[in-house]
Parts: sequence; C-alpha cells; structure tokens
Amino acid sequence: MKAPNGPLILILFCALVAAVCWFAITAITTPTRAIASGVALSVGTGLFIWFANTDRLTVARGLIALGAVAMAAPLSAVQALSNDFLFSAFDAEQDSGRRLIDYDQAMQTVWGMVLGGAAVGIVLIIIGGFLHRTPKG
Repeated sequence: MKAPNGPLILILFCALVAAVCWFAITAITTPTRAIASGVALSVGTGLFIWFANTDRLTVARGLIALGAVAMAAPLSAVQALSNDFLFSAFDAEQDSGRRLIDYDQAMQTVWGMVLGGAAVGIVLIIIGGFLHRTPKG
C-alpha cells in the first residue's frame, strides 16, 4: 500500500462495512449470516482499497465500497428472509395464515431498509466517484 494513511483508512472502512452488514442483516435474519457476509465483504473492500496510491483514492474507494455494501446488504437480507419463510412453510407447527402475516410485516420493514440503503449507497458511490477522478490542474 503506497498511501501514507492507507492502513488506517483501510481498517476504518472494513470495520464500517462489517458494521453495515451486521445492522442490516441481523435486523432480519440470523447473526451467523451477518458475520459471514461482513467478513466476505470486508475482505473484498480491503482488496479494493489496498491498491490505491494516495489517501484521496483510498477514501474514494472506501466510499464506493461502502455504498455498494449499503445497497447489497439489505437485498441479501430480503433473500435470506424469503429463504427462511420458504423453509418454514414445510413446518406444520405454525398456522400458515399467521406465518404469512409475520412475513408480510417483515417484508414491509425490509423493503424500507432496501430503499434507504439504495439512497445512501447511490450518494456514497457518487461522492466516491467524484473523489476518485483525477483533479484538473
């Protein structure tokens, strides 16, 4: 890594990516999925940031990665919730009507998270893209 403050910035953004995964995914599904997603996405973020030459590029790449995770984490929670519902559909212990009501309420919450994550993610990606451009001098 050639950026002077690169390792500190890398650690900061990897921790932020893991935190976003933890909050977005554990709100809907199991902590095990959040930990697995957080580790995988933090490693990807670290690799993306590692090859930056300056602090500015390091922060730009971190913002782009954080924006992508802000959009992807709630979507993975939607998939996990749907998966959980389908697997529990074969369980005869619960009334299917009550299970559908719980699923609908959870999906309303999740889609709000998806829209919020998309809005935040798009803003972070745009800011990171502007920072990543070569300054005109």
